[in-house]
Amino acid sequence: MFTLPTLILFASSFAQPVMEVSNQISIIRDVAYTTPALNSFHKPLTMDVAFPNTGSTPLPVVLYIHGGGWNGGSKSEGEKFISLMAHSNYFAASIDFRGTDEGGFPETLIDIVSAVNFIVKYQDELNINPDRIGLVGYSSGGHLAVLTACSANNASMQTILDKHKFSQSIKCVASINGAVVPKYLPRQYKPKVLEWSGVEKEREMGIVFPSTYLDKNDPPIYLLSGKDDAVVPNRLARQFSNLLKRNDVEHTFQTLQKTGHIVTEPSHYLELVKFIDDHLEGNAYQVLSTHIQGESNSME
Repeated sequence: MFTLPTLILFASSFAQPVMEVSNQISIIRDVAYTTPALNSFHKPLTMDVAFPNTGSTPLPVVLYIHGGGWNGGSKSEGEKFISLMAHSNYFAASIDFRGTDEGGFPETLIDIVSAVNFIVKYQDELNINPDRIGLVGYSSGGHLAVLTACSANNASMQTILDKHKFSQSIKCVASINGAVVPKYLPRQYKPKVLEWSGVEKEREMGIVFPSTYLDKNDPPIYLLSGKDDAVVPNRLARQFSNLLKRNDVEHTFQTLQKTGHIVTEPSHYLELVKFIDDHLEGNAYQVLSTHIQGESNSME
């Protein structure tokens, strides 16, 4: 299956990975996926990875992109998610990346692409399937996930990213209360994405709008949105869903009633992980369903 010493060697001398091994999965934290020599940045960028300890079939890959208003947050936000996916026969990773204060756009997208390419580079050692890769993002991370995936086949964006491009195509992407329509964010939040974009005027922000890059060749998209979300209003997700329809992009739009920006109820993620399973061929829906049922039984 996996060669754990090889995983340890992934970390450069700038990082000290920490490993946790249970009966079913292993988690390695702070694996350096790019170093100052590669990203012209003053420190390495790291990811936490999780994977099952047994099995021989190449694993699908899911990359989690955290929220934080384009200039905050941490890969630790994805800890429960990557653990769930590892228990569901996925290779899962949650990444740190450069935000507004560290360059903003396009550096953030370059980091996401670099993280995926890093995993693909070691596909044999990691026993992953490079044809089964998905992105999942929360809040501003949802915007980044959708923007990265939808612009991957766009010539203008590839010019901006220069030599940085995916070595493999993205099979699917999911947004959890993602800011997929930044133009109409509430007044107190729009300046955050404007600053991250690096443009001087709001009318120039189209370069970081996922809608700018939509076409029928984009990967399937899942939009999960809380009906009572005051940070990224549900109406924006509905608006983006309509744009996806007009551009013939396969997608699913789910509204969670009586739910705000933070989604804590495990059952609310069932349809999202089923979407991921359908496209990447894992079994997260079954694992999460069993977990929810077990918690329900324990309360009786």
